[in-house]
Amino acid sequence: QNIPPAAQRSDFFRYLQSVQALQISLLPRQIEGFEEEGVCYQVLATPVGSPLSQQIHPDRPLPLAQALTLLNALTDSLQALRSLGWLALCLEPDQIWWAPDRFEATWIGFDLPSHPLPSREETEAVLVRQLGHLLYFLLTGCHVSHTRAPLDVDLCHRHPGLPDSLVRALQLATDSPPATLTEWSTVLPKPQP
Repeated sequence: QNIPPAAQRSDFFRYLQSVQALQISLLPRQIEGFEEEGVCYQVLATPVGSPLSQQIHPDRPLPLAQALTLLNALTDSLQALRSLGWLALCLEPDQIWWAPDRFEATWIGFDLPSHPLPSREETEAVLVRQLGHLLYFLLTGCHVSHTRAPLDVDLCHRHPGLPDSLVRALQLATDSPPATLTEWSTVLPKPQP
């Protein structure tokens, strides 16, 4: 029902070609889209591992260092995509594949854009909010919909002693409106080597 017009679909397929040309390490080596007989297809190289949504649970959250490494890599990838725009991106746990034995992640979160297209500011706000929700999920194994408390309060209750900057990053992502991606990336702690 919400499929975008033909011109917008063609723009999206060209966008995927431009994304592939950037060769961002977190994205699949091959990513493209096409339309045939009224059906839209997206083709991408098979990621290693399995989606985060299948691996992370409340009894098995991701360690802080690994969560920070992944979040910083996602933030860097979004910054690299800034020049092309952020078209129909999704940062949900089922869109990020993880191979813990190889410490390798692949982000596959591309979808047909909604119609009409949201503004760049609206898209950036959604992405930063999704980063905050992902931060919470990685460290708790719980989806944000399962808590009624403010996410930063709930996270600190579950993990006392987290770095202040990490808690601040979560606050910035859940503010209304959320911070910009640049503000988020400045506050998010860098992983320790």
